[in-house]
Amino acid sequence: MAAPALTPAERTDRVLADLVPAARTALGDTLESIVLFGSAAEGRLRPASDVNVIFVLNRFDASRVEALGDPVRVAQAAIRLAPMVILR
Repeated sequence: MAAPALTPAERTDRVLADLVPAARTALGDTLESIVLFGSAAEGRLRPASDVNVIFVLNRFDASRVEALGDPVRVAQAAIRLAPMVILR
């Protein structure tokens, strides 16, 4: 028997559970926080919703941000991740 399909919220939780540690590893000590906002944070996620995430950095290091590229691309494909990077 096939496993039941995941809800958008369950799929988002799983993808973010992989993305957060990848961001911590890639961004290291430049990472101040990761902020989830919009419909996912408000509990109003729908199948067509974007998942809005902000990576708050204390300084910009291009090589560290580039190291996050693959995990972000995977999340974009899986949950329509809409990431932003800002400096504190």
